[in-house]
Amino acid sequence: MLFSKVRRVSAFTLIELLTVIAIIGILAAIIIPTVGKVRETAKFANSLSNVRQVTQAHMTYANDNKGNLPWIVDTSLGVNAWWQMQILPYVSPISVTSYADANKLAGARPPGVFADPFSDALVPTGSAQFQNTEYGRNSLVAKSATDTTAVLRNKRNIAQIPEAARTLMITACDITGPEVGWWNVPDRVKTLGKAPAGYFDGHATTLKYSDMVDTTQRKIWDPNQ
Repeated sequence: MLFSKVRRVSAFTLIELLTVIAIIGILAAIIIPTVGKVRETAKFANSLSNVRQVTQAHMTYANDNKGNLPWIVDTSLGVNAWWQMQILPYVSPISVTSYADANKLAGARPPGVFADPFSDALVPTGSAQFQNTEYGRNSLVAKSATDTTAVLRNKRNIAQIPEAARTLMITACDITGPEVGWWNVPDRVKTLGKAPAGYFDGHATTLKYSDMVDTTQRKIWDPNQ
């Protein structure tokens, strides 16, 4: 009598398959947030690097101008020359080299170190003279020669700024304006919980959102408070 051979096929059981799926799910739950955190850390490092370069550009400008920083807006040049245009010779090469170039930025991202990687906002239509960037100057210091609404708004020499190492110069801002204060810190900073910050002694570091808007911490904006 002939018997046919029965070939046994090796395969996962249902329990084994469910176990593998569960392990994959656990690994994904661990890895995916980690990857997101790494990306966020890299973007913040880029943002802090931008602020550091802009801060150092201000310090180099001051060294070349007897300690005088650029005004937030300088009207003595016949046009409203915002601080971004004044420090252009001191930042990494970007597409803007003149007012004519700046006036072509509408509808595009701010160039080079003036764009925050945590934002995808575009320069508003009708923007002129390169004022719409995503890092802003402290509105209460060195605004213009004629602004006397705050003690330091018409002072721009570094020697005139008390506690320069604790007074904020540059931080993240909305693209609609070249200056920032505790009253208009952008929502992306609130979401992230922190912002890159450059100070009037030339250093740059991380600043907590809670400190930016805390009424007891306003000396970082205005050391005379």
